[in-house]
Amino acid sequence: MKKTFKDRLSDALLIVIKPLGTIWMRLDMKIKVFNEGVNFRRKEPYVLLGNHVYEFDVVELARLWKITPVIVSSQLLLTVKGLKFLLKHVAKTIPKSKGEADLRTAKALIRSVKKGYPILIFPEGDSTFFGETGHIEYSTAKLIKKLKVDVIAGLFEGGFLGKPRWAFGKRKNRRVDLHMKPIIPKEKIPDLSVDEIYEIICKELYHNDYEWQRKTMHSYGGENLAEGITNVIYCCPECESLNTLVAKGKEIECIHCNTKGYMDDYGFIHGFKYDNLLDWNKFQRTQKDRLMNSNFKTTGTLVYVDLEAEKRNVIGQITLEYKNNEVIMGGVVQKSFKIDEMLYPVITMMRNFSFEFDGVYYMIKLDNHAMSFLRICQDKY
Repeated sequence: MKKTFKDRLSDALLIVIKPLGTIWMRLDMKIKVFNEGVNFRRKEPYVLLGNHVYEFDVVELARLWKITPVIVSSQLLLTVKGLKFLLKHVAKTIPKSKGEADLRTAKALIRSVKKGYPILIFPEGDSTFFGETGHIEYSTAKLIKKLKVDVIAGLFEGGFLGKPRWAFGKRKNRRVDLHMKPIIPKEKIPDLSVDEIYEIICKELYHNDYEWQRKTMHSYGGENLAEGITNVIYCCPECESLNTLVAKGKEIECIHCNTKGYMDDYGFIHGFKYDNLLDWNKFQRTQKDRLMNSNFKTTGTLVYVDLEAEKRNVIGQITLEYKNNEVIMGGVVQKSFKIDEMLYPVITMMRNFSFEFDGVYYMIKLDNHAMSFLRICQDKY
């Protein structure tokens, strides 16, 4: 399959822009690449997989190669002014809707490989909130089986703790180790089942940033290390009260039982039963029934998203409340949503609660309780 004029224009623009991307990445995070047998100047197509740990890991993984891979990105990103132009006309990206399988995305990836391009996929579909590799989409293994090209993995270590997805406060001395490794040669793919390919992917992309940190003990530091954390933790492990946690600076407090703690420069929590968000989250997942029977409320900014027109329309300030299996919106728009009728609920970016209802795509930038709203709607993340 021949490259189009748009493909060739993108190739040329990327040659010019890539050095600037390299400078940007070095300013954002101190990165050390461990190469375990990967040729970054290879010309033949391949599938590049990465564990999704922080906002710019996709740029870091893509910039290493002489031929920049085609990237699977969220369709929501095309509704962001400025970024839309970059994604559509400079970088080679294929949009995918979060929370739903997309046959069109798979077909577009197949066409890209036929043109000779490598492809880059983060098969979790969502960057981690808690520091551990999440659910790997099974469809990735099916795609690899069909493409029959080499599979390479890029494993990030330290990226989550350097730039936690939930954090308002900036970390100092940000560091990430990136391990590059071929994991499945194309010659072996015909002999592997989809299940076997999936097992290899899950094994090679698994990482726990807290386990890595206990061995490394790299100090990040910062002034407001705990701020934003109440968007992902919602159950106090000491008294089991729900949505009673507050954070300011480095300090965390439960206003129900008055337990106080803090986050240190290494990303660990002191003063509570759990010293890390991964174990804390495993505990709070056991409280799903209690969360479903509770009542909580926050404020936020409502945005209507038109995915077809690739536009966002900011509506204004709202309140959002959950009770009795309904999400109730007040303020500039007053509406209620039965949770079993809310389609594709996800959290995008730090705390944008997004879903589709009656043909309208809502995005609400929440001020608090983001994970609580997500969990009452679904169990995937």
